[in-house]
Amino acid sequence: MPANNEHLKINGARPHSALRWTNFQEDRFSVLARSGFCSGISGLIPQVAADMGSGCSKVRFSEFVLLRFSRLVKSMKSIPKVSQSHRFTKTIDESLTIQFDGLPPVLSTPHLIWNLETAAMELLDEFLSDGEISLGVHVDVEHLSAALIGDSVQFRATVVNASEKEVLFRVDATLAETVVSRGLHRRRIVSIASLRKRLQR
Repeated sequence: MPANNEHLKINGARPHSALRWTNFQEDRFSVLARSGFCSGISGLIPQVAADMGSGCSKVRFSEFVLLRFSRLVKSMKSIPKVSQSHRFTKTIDESLTIQFDGLPPVLSTPHLIWNLETAAMELLDEFLSDGEISLGVHVDVEHLSAALIGDSVQFRATVVNASEKEVLFRVDATLAETVVSRGLHRRRIVSIASLRKRLQR
């Protein structure tokens, strides 16, 4: 049986990140045994199955902790929860506007969308692992009302659905009680190194 915190070797080689063992209470282990934990680990690492012995639940065993094992690493450190949101307020200035003949400058749709995307990006920042970035892959929004220079617009992104690879947001922009924009936005989590390689020509 491996000692506490001893790195486990698989097929003579150490994993990318250590597989560690910590003391585990017998009653808690029996719950894992009933849930099928033992059979799952046995299929993954034959050496562990041998240590567990017949029946698995009869053994006072250690908790198996998988720390970013090379082929099983998740895309994000963690996944944001549904309904989690992030917002910020921006005062509209001339650089964010477009002007039509005979009308005052108003917040342009491209800048509106960019700020909605920014709200989603900022929400995801704390969940990304090193070397990852989120990319906007879909935007479906309505531009319902104008915002003028000097107006303070609140941009918000709220998680609707999330997985390790993609997150769907409900986005909206409001000016006091007026809805400036609302819709959906999807972002995909990618490796910066992989993206850089694809962009090289």
